[in-house]
Amino acid sequence: MKIWVWRYDVHRETEDGLIEASHPDGHLVAGRADVSGAGPDMVFSKYGRGPILGPASPESWAPPGRELEGVNRAGRRVYRIREHMTESCYCAPPDVLRGPGQVIAAMPN
Repeated sequence: MKIWVWRYDVHRETEDGLIEASHPDGHLVAGRADVSGAGPDMVFSKYGRGPILGPASPESWAPPGRELEGVNRAGRRVYRIREHMTESCYCAPPDVLRGPGQVIAAMPN
Protein backbone atom coordinates (compact mmCIF):
# COMPACT_ATOMS: atom_id res chain seq x y z
CA MET A 1 0.00 0.00 0.00
CA LYS A 2 1.22 3.50 -0.79
CA ILE A 3 -0.07 6.46 1.22
CA TRP A 4 0.28 10.17 0.42
CA VAL A 5 -0.19 12.51 3.41
CA TRP A 6 -0.46 16.29 3.53
CA ARG A 7 -0.23 18.05 6.93
CA TYR A 8 -0.87 21.74 7.43
CA ASP A 9 -2.24 24.47 9.67
CA VAL A 10 -5.65 25.69 8.57
CA HIS A 11 -7.86 28.66 9.42
CA ARG A 12 -10.76 30.56 7.94
CA GLU A 13 -10.46 34.14 6.80
CA THR A 14 -13.10 36.56 5.51
CA GLU A 15 -12.56 38.79 2.51
CA ASP A 16 -12.43 41.80 4.84
CA GLY A 17 -9.63 40.31 6.96
CA LEU A 18 -11.34 38.63 9.93
CA ILE A 19 -9.14 35.60 10.79
CA GLU A 20 -9.94 32.70 13.11
CA ALA A 21 -7.27 30.78 15.03
CA SER A 22 -5.34 28.11 13.11
CA HIS A 23 -5.45 24.43 13.96
CA PRO A 24 -3.55 21.43 12.57
CA ASP A 25 -5.26 19.33 9.91
CA GLY A 26 -4.38 17.01 7.08
CA HIS A 27 -5.49 14.93 4.14
CA LEU A 28 -4.44 11.56 2.77
CA VAL A 29 -5.04 9.32 -0.20
CA ALA A 30 -3.91 5.73 -0.55
CA GLY A 31 -3.83 2.96 -3.08
CA ARG A 32 -2.52 -0.51 -3.69
CA ALA A 33 1.15 -0.68 -4.61
CA ASP A 34 2.45 -3.36 -6.97
CA VAL A 35 5.05 -5.95 -5.94
CA SER A 36 7.89 -3.51 -6.72
CA GLY A 37 6.40 -0.87 -4.40
CA ALA A 38 5.27 1.42 -7.22
CA GLY A 39 2.03 3.16 -6.34
CA PRO A 40 -1.08 3.39 -8.49
CA ASP A 41 -1.41 5.99 -11.24
CA MET A 42 -4.96 6.83 -10.18
CA VAL A 43 -6.63 6.92 -6.74
CA PHE A 44 -9.88 8.14 -5.21
CA SER A 45 -10.21 10.77 -2.49
CA LYS A 46 -12.74 11.74 0.15
CA TYR A 47 -12.89 14.89 2.28
CA GLY A 48 -14.85 14.55 5.52
CA ARG A 49 -18.53 13.90 4.82
CA GLY A 50 -18.24 14.84 1.16
CA PRO A 51 -18.61 12.42 -1.74
CA ILE A 52 -15.89 10.10 -2.98
CA LEU A 53 -14.07 11.86 -5.81
CA GLY A 54 -11.84 10.58 -8.59
CA PRO A 55 -10.07 8.83 -9.92
CA ALA A 56 -7.10 11.16 -10.39
CA SER A 57 -3.35 11.06 -9.87
CA PRO A 58 -2.33 10.95 -6.18
CA GLU A 59 -0.45 14.24 -6.41
CA SER A 60 -3.50 16.04 -7.84
CA TRP A 61 -5.28 15.58 -4.49
CA ALA A 62 -2.87 17.96 -2.71
CA PRO A 63 -5.09 20.49 -0.90
CA PRO A 64 -4.96 24.05 -2.26
CA GLY A 65 -3.34 26.76 -0.14
CA ARG A 66 -6.50 28.89 -0.38
CA GLU A 67 -10.04 27.99 -1.38
CA LEU A 68 -13.43 29.64 -1.20
CA GLU A 69 -15.54 27.96 1.46
CA GLY A 70 -18.71 30.03 1.08
CA VAL A 71 -20.38 33.24 2.21
CA ASN A 72 -21.03 34.18 5.85
CA ARG A 73 -24.23 35.75 7.28
CA ALA A 74 -22.86 39.23 6.59
CA GLY A 75 -22.51 38.37 2.89
CA ARG A 76 -18.69 38.24 3.01
CA ARG A 77 -16.75 35.52 1.25
CA VAL A 78 -14.99 33.09 3.62
CA TYR A 79 -11.79 31.34 2.56
CA ARG A 80 -10.07 28.26 3.97
CA ILE A 81 -6.35 29.03 4.24
CA ARG A 82 -3.76 26.24 4.57
CA GLU A 83 -0.24 27.15 5.67
CA HIS A 84 3.00 25.32 6.54
CA MET A 85 1.99 22.41 4.30
CA THR A 86 4.18 19.32 4.15
CA GLU A 87 3.75 16.30 1.90
CA SER A 88 4.92 12.80 2.82
CA CYS A 89 4.65 9.45 1.10
CA TYR A 90 4.74 6.09 2.86
CA CYS A 91 4.83 2.51 1.67
CA ALA A 92 3.49 -0.37 3.75
CA PRO A 93 4.27 -4.00 2.96
CA PRO A 94 1.30 -6.34 2.40
CA ASP A 95 1.84 -8.12 5.75
CA VAL A 96 0.93 -4.89 7.60
CA LEU A 97 -2.65 -5.53 6.48
CA ARG A 98 -2.74 -8.90 8.25
CA GLY A 99 -3.08 -9.81 11.88
CA PRO A 100 -1.90 -13.12 13.36
CA GLY A 101 -3.53 -15.67 11.08
CA GLN A 102 -6.28 -13.37 9.82
CA VAL A 103 -6.95 -10.52 7.44
CA ILE A 104 -7.81 -7.35 9.39
CA ALA A 105 -8.07 -5.09 6.34
CA ALA A 106 -8.26 -5.94 2.68
CA MET A 107 -7.96 -3.86 -0.45
CA PRO A 108 -10.31 -4.73 -3.30
CA ASN A 109 -8.77 -5.95 -6.54
